[in-house]
Amino acid sequence: MQVKQRPQHPYPGIRPDVRPLSQHATFDAAPPRTGLGLRRRECERVVDLAEATRGRRATVARRRSSRAVEYQPVQDVRSATVFELAFGEETAWIYERIHRIAADANRRLWQFDLSGIFHPIKVIRYEAGDHYTWHTDLGGGAASDRKLSMTVQLSAPGSYDGGDLELIAGPHPVTAPRERGAAIVFPSYLLHRVTPVARGLRFALVTWVQGPPFR
Repeated sequence: MQVKQRPQHPYPGIRPDVRPLSQHATFDAAPPRTGLGLRRRECERVVDLAEATRGRRATVARRRSSRAVEYQPVQDVRSATVFELAFGEETAWIYERIHRIAADANRRLWQFDLSGIFHPIKVIRYEAGDHYTWHTDLGGGAASDRKLSMTVQLSAPGSYDGGDLELIAGPHPVTAPRERGAAIVFPSYLLHRVTPVARGLRFALVTWVQGPPFR
């Protein structure tokens, strides 16, 4: 049996001995509990770092065969611009903060077997008309070992209309907090979407924590 090789990444990933942050927000079957993952100036810094890189149009996974998955732009499913924040001197603090929030949430709520963050953290920019229909982050190919998903709201809630992050963890969708800096952590198998932006720009930090596939 062939063992799947994880992509190499300089960040050490989730460690079980990480001390939790005093402020955070998590999401489970209960209504979201709000708090700050990042401060206002930190959110602005993340956006500045992202926009200093080259963005690309968002894509979605399309299965070509039982093993092959390719990523293509599909406008009616997902429309946004994606920026990647590679781990480095300027971004190390972001990885450390996200790492601690995820470790704390997992220890308190799910206790999943986690291995780490193995892909660059992303910043997503939603302009008027941009959206992402109902989907899960857990899937095939490179998405098969996603265990926890995280979104951090980077924009002031009054700077855009629409663009709500909605999740289904029960009979009805629940809208995640819009407060700037709020971090929302949830299992990657939960259905969620971003409703169309009607006005302004919405920026969100997005990442996944990986681990051995669910069995």
